[in-house]
Amino acid sequence: MKKIAILCLGMMCTLAVQAQVKIGYTNGEALLYMMPDYKGVDEQLRVSQRKYQENINIKQQYLQAKLEEYRDNESKGALTAEQKEKMQNDLMTLQKEIEEYIDDAEQQMQARRAELLKPLVTKMQAALEGLAKEEGYSYIFNSAVAGGSVLLHGPKEHDVTLKMLKRLGVEVTPELEKQLKGEEVSPIGTGTGK
Repeated sequence: MKKIAILCLGMMCTLAVQAQVKIGYTNGEALLYMMPDYKGVDEQLRVSQRKYQENINIKQQYLQAKLEEYRDNESKGALTAEQKEKMQNDLMTLQKEIEEYIDDAEQQMQARRAELLKPLVTKMQAALEGLAKEEGYSYIFNSAVAGGSVLLHGPKEHDVTLKMLKRLGVEVTPELEKQLKGEEVSPIGTGTGK
């Protein structure tokens, strides 16, 4: 009898603790992309990307010209063995330099992206913490991570995306509000409706 009473007491404590937990979720990626300041970040990243791509194109065109020069001279039999070997080594060196430049450019773009997004992420985190504190949320989960979803199911009433958008200064149109409430089927942010 004593064991049953302890078991019942344990279950009641568990239920009491569970009743105190309030859980919400949002799509952090969508929030980020919809923030007013994101357009400026995106444009800066596009400008940087274009500069890197232009440099890569110049390097690849130079390599292509050198490759064509090599093939032309080789087909004419105008190269000694030493010249042929030197040109092949030069071509391989150029190719390696381009690959290294591409790798470096990707790393610099990732660092630049992180640098530019940091203030937005900080602002979003502060808004999340404020919402959690004011409305008593114990947890607010990100429903989408890296293009996928980690939330398999969640009641719409626990979706805090609309509240977060308003806190972040995003203009919430009636169409967007309907989409977020599940009344529309078009992708978030398009405002095109059904």
